[in-house]
Amino acid sequence: MSYMAYYFLPDAIASINDIENEEEKHRAENEVRETEELQEAGRGAALSGDLELILALSPTQFEYTMAAILRMLGMTEIQRVGGRGHLGVDITARDASGRTMLVQCKRRARTKKIGSPEIQKFIGMAHMHHHADLKLFVTTSKYTDHAQALAHLRGIQLMDGSDIEDLARRQRGSTP
Repeated sequence: MSYMAYYFLPDAIASINDIENEEEKHRAENEVRETEELQEAGRGAALSGDLELILALSPTQFEYTMAAILRMLGMTEIQRVGGRGHLGVDITARDASGRTMLVQCKRRARTKKIGSPEIQKFIGMAHMHHHADLKLFVTTSKYTDHAQALAHLRGIQLMDGSDIEDLARRQRGSTP
């Protein structure tokens, strides 16, 4: 390598680092903007209580909708943690007493019920990996009788599509 190459090498490296830092900054800004858009869509869907609108959401948008509903219910420190490797939990939150809550969200067609195998999986992950005080399983559909019995036995709260609609109605101040 010539003397000139050594002279310009630090400038070239600095220039590459500047470009990489700028790209990372733009990626981070885009992620923040996308998250804000998802949160806003979630708030709108949560307030609407329109199950058909909620069913049209992506799984990620549904998780943000449930985060908005939890916020309406007075939960704090709400974090969406869903996605790959989430270990069976889509949202974490704290209730007014400071207890940790784990939430699993399943956006399903009204006719596709949640069965006991899905509740079993949630129980295993909640106990083995997360050690939370409260556990909530949410779906836009319904639960089988076996899933309901197992959830009750293991202290898991269940919320279905009708519950979501009722909560939204109450938040808007209307009656059923």
